[in-house]
Amino acid sequence: DRPVYRPGDTIHFMGNFRQRDGSDYRQFVDELVTVRVRDAKNNTIFDQAMTTDEFGAVGADLALGDEPPLGNYRVEYSYRDRRVSSHSFSVEEYKKPEFEVLVDGPEEEFRLGGKVEAVVRGEYYFGGSVGDAKVNYRVFRVPFYPTFNLSEPYAWLYGSRESRSPHRSSSRELVAQGEGVTDSEGRLSVEIDTAAWAAKYPEEDHAFEIEADMTDASRRTISGAGRVLAPRRALFAHVEPEKGFYRVGETTDFEIRVQKPDGTPKESSGTVQVFRIRSRLEGQEVIEQRDQIQATEASTDAKGMGRFRWQADSPGRFAIRYVTMDRFGEPVIAERAIWITQDGYRAGEVQVKNVEIITDASEYKPGDTAYIMLNSQFDDANLLVTVEADREILSWQTLRLTGRTGVLALPILEKHAPNVFVHVLTVHGGRAYEANAELFVPPTHRFLDVDLKFEQPEYQPGAPARITLRAMGSDGTPVSSQFGLSIYDRSITYIRPDGTPDIRKFFYGDRRSFKGHGSWDSNTSHSLSFMFQGYQAAQPAWTNYRNHGLPAGWYFNLEPAEGQWGADGLAMAPEEESEDLRAEGSVLRERKMAGSDGFTSADAEVAARPMAARAESRRGRVALNDYASPYPSPSLESSNEDNGDVAMVAPELRENFADSAYWSHLVRTNAEGVATIEFRLPDSLTTWLATAHGLSRETLVGTATTTVKTRKRIMARLQAPRFFTERDEIVISGLVRNEYENALEARVELALEGGTLTSMEPLTREVKLAAGEERRFDWRVRVIDSGTARIQLTALTAQESDAMRLEFPVFAYGIDKVVTRTAVLDGPEDRSEILVDLPTDRRAGSSELEITLSPSIASSLLESLPYLIEYPYGCVEQTLSRFLPAVVVAKTLSESGITLAEIRERRQDLLNRDQLGLLAPVYSDSELARVTEAGLRRLASMQNSDGGFGWWRADRSALHMSCYVAYGLVEAQKAKVAGVEGMLSRVLDYIAKELPETRALEMRAYATFVMAQGGRDVSKYLDDVFARRDGLMVQSKAQ
Repeated sequence: DRPVYRPGDTIHFMGNFRQRDGSDYRQFVDELVTVRVRDAKNNTIFDQAMTTDEFGAVGADLALGDEPPLGNYRVEYSYRDRRVSSHSFSVEEYKKPEFEVLVDGPEEEFRLGGKVEAVVRGEYYFGGSVGDAKVNYRVFRVPFYPTFNLSEPYAWLYGSRESRSPHRSSSRELVAQGEGVTDSEGRLSVEIDTAAWAAKYPEEDHAFEIEADMTDASRRTISGAGRVLAPRRALFAHVEPEKGFYRVGETTDFEIRVQKPDGTPKESSGTVQVFRIRSRLEGQEVIEQRDQIQATEASTDAKGMGRFRWQADSPGRFAIRYVTMDRFGEPVIAERAIWITQDGYRAGEVQVKNVEIITDASEYKPGDTAYIMLNSQFDDANLLVTVEADREILSWQTLRLTGRTGVLALPILEKHAPNVFVHVLTVHGGRAYEANAELFVPPTHRFLDVDLKFEQPEYQPGAPARITLRAMGSDGTPVSSQFGLSIYDRSITYIRPDGTPDIRKFFYGDRRSFKGHGSWDSNTSHSLSFMFQGYQAAQPAWTNYRNHGLPAGWYFNLEPAEGQWGADGLAMAPEEESEDLRAEGSVLRERKMAGSDGFTSADAEVAARPMAARAESRRGRVALNDYASPYPSPSLESSNEDNGDVAMVAPELRENFADSAYWSHLVRTNAEGVATIEFRLPDSLTTWLATAHGLSRETLVGTATTTVKTRKRIMARLQAPRFFTERDEIVISGLVRNEYENALEARVELALEGGTLTSMEPLTREVKLAAGEERRFDWRVRVIDSGTARIQLTALTAQESDAMRLEFPVFAYGIDKVVTRTAVLDGPEDRSEILVDLPTDRRAGSSELEITLSPSIASSLLESLPYLIEYPYGCVEQTLSRFLPAVVVAKTLSESGITLAEIRERRQDLLNRDQLGLLAPVYSDSELARVTEAGLRRLASMQNSDGGFGWWRADRSALHMSCYVAYGLVEAQKAKVAGVEGMLSRVLDYIAKELPETRALEMRAYATFVMAQGGRDVSKYLDDVFARRDGLMVQSKAQ
């Protein structure tokens, strides 16, 4: 239900399951899955078999102890003994921030060479600025690569079409640092003079990153960062046609967009120019001629948007150019080329190079017809057109162009979602020319339109709240569905951001890749690829004029992966992978391995019903709000003491500061697609983040987020350490804020309860708070005893009052110490004495004695065996390094007459868990057998035809790697692993062939040793190695 927890909190989580059925999903109802939670030391702290409900979901809760290991935890979901998905979260001792630090750039246009102003500002999560705060900042210069924010409704699913790949170092250079104080609006201006960088790097664009540490009146320091841009151009423009090409007589529709370098829109006025393009090929260069045929005034509005419509009366290639001026008088130019075609058009006056593919739209839906314009360098070319996805050809056809161009009609089918590739290949003059284009078919009919809305824009702390969830299909009809709804304090995302993947992308974002000519697993090839040495596939079509209005540079498609298919087709933990493909029109693809079962799972790190109300407790944690304090709460009734006749308003005591306000994995919408949830908000002054992830029985999926603030007009905030220690003298602070428009007389009181703290100064203060003022009050206190400290801060005024109470642990003065002694019982009396010195000042009842008795050292060795078993992967060395331990474990178990299951039952936790890291034990003998068999199969697939092994499959055989594998196979043979004899014999034959030619003494000794272990006669090599033994390295002698 949130990304980070404190010790003592309850974790709530859920998983949504579906199983692959071809390109679709089938329901996963009443299936048994196993849910495990592993802590930061890889201990399993939750292990439960659960049955999926009618929506294919499971949910569970886990209460953390008071002293859990801190760090990264994992929730793991398994099906039929195979882990199918996992998700991570953190357990930390933390204190929530009360404000955030932001950095803003200038509102006006700016370019390199002048002075630019950045603004560092602080904002409280409950609303309001952080005034009079100390700021320390650092300014770094980095290269900047301008891009244009395009209008892409499905960029969240596919990634942006226009993303820059940096070609220069992004290392930072510290250029300035300083300090200052925020004004009453929480702002501090930082001026940066870019003249020196314009002179030093005149051909580069720059960005200046500002890191700022802000300390408010509570003495809490929070960090934030942002950047301001210093490009050579103050504005960028872009021209985008509504369609990829048009026919004669159609009205062309172009969108004009103007933006500042940071992507904010800009109003402009300018001119649209239309050019006819004629071109010819001279050698390898395209020579073009342009004739202007129209010029029209145009503009963009405050949203940076404008439109241009034009109708062509003849076919051809045209360029649409928009020209405007920035405030410095410099021209800003955007241009886009467009084809106009008609039946029988031969395109003789336009020359392209190789093959060109142009689609009439950027996205399609099943039932549409995609019209695809195909252009070739050669007249009347015959084209092979295939529609492909991953390694499958979905359809193919041939097409003969009329002249140099033609239009193909492709019906879009359900199987084309979420994307397919159109691949075109033609042969001319003994060479093959090819191109490909990606068609996006977003599965919009699989997405839920989810709306999440609070009944009020703002609430009082502790007030009852109502939130409404609506789920509609893509056609606007209500959908009955089930959601996990989590509402938690947004400030904790400063400690760790939420890592739950978008459920839409998780289930429907498996963007398929194109395996083009020349790839080892390509599904398309031709005889010419075997004819020419050094042949490279022809590059996509190009011309020598700019065909977009984007900033100059390299652009590629970018697709961040949300998940990766595992061996069973199960979506594993989200991982991002990409590869730089620097050819025009190339894409950064995510690779996914589809398995046999095709099963997938999305686990949302989410969780449960209204939270048990909690108050700040041990080390800043929270305690249950059903705590009934035996101590009286001061100043909770109206009072006019010491304030003349002015009556003070009695405050409502705030003591429930839970980080989570609500959780349920069973929020179901009704027949109207609506669910209404009522709950009570905790007492925190903050912003609450609500997130919903859900799906229908038919696997329509959707997600939504929203926020709401809890605040008051008189706010009291207590500031103290997370814990205290005896003999400390500390300062406790209270901050009181007046959000009224008039000044108020206030009484501020501090109450110390629990007998652990005593104040060194008066606990009551009288003050007059100006409108909008925040004042800090400090009290010096002494820690006199251990236990629990209860501290209450109260701010009383005649218009509104506030009070809050927190609990803190108070630790004894001293340290935790572990004294370890060992002994051996080997005498006739089986008796040994161990002496331990106990400190004189040891607190009674604070010590414990633990004795671990092991019959022999073999017990510890046996207990370590399950940690040696890991599934094989990677290169030859990695595979063997997992296969060999599994073989040794199997042999040891066989000789000892014990099973892994018995080790689990008998284990005494003799191992040092802190040193085991993330190792996970395997206590299943069948799993050990599977790991061994998988390792053997993988090694067999990597053995070369000459019997040797390289680092990777199909690598040239290497003697050292072959000896390493041979040694492992010898051990496997000793362990009576079936199927190793043939592999071992072939690799020993390879070693015997290479050994006579080997001159390196260490390698010669290693190969002789392995041959001897394998039962081969090595007498003629052994004498030579023995005679030269003094020349061996120390490591070789030791081995």
